[in-house]
Amino acid sequence: MSVSHDGRTPGRAWTPAQIKKKQSHIESVLQSKKIPFQMRDIATNEEFRNTMRNKSGQNIPPQIFNDDDYLGVRALCDAALADSGA
Repeated sequence: MSVSHDGRTPGRAWTPAQIKKKQSHIESVLQSKKIPFQMRDIATNEEFRNTMRNKSGQNIPPQIFNDDDYLGVRALCDAALADSGA
């Protein structure tokens, strides 16, 4: 599993704090569930950035992938809700 994230300060509609908060939340949930993952910084690696955009159609991180399958951020929320019984 990999999570595309942006380690720089973005000049987008989302504030840097909002993006960082989402990235931290995803990282925390994956760690708590003991799901192995890689963080891929799209700010420092053009290949990661292009892959994220091509596979997800999204320009704003974070985005979640399982190998070549795009899961989006919604998949993480669905899994957390299923586990909590909500």
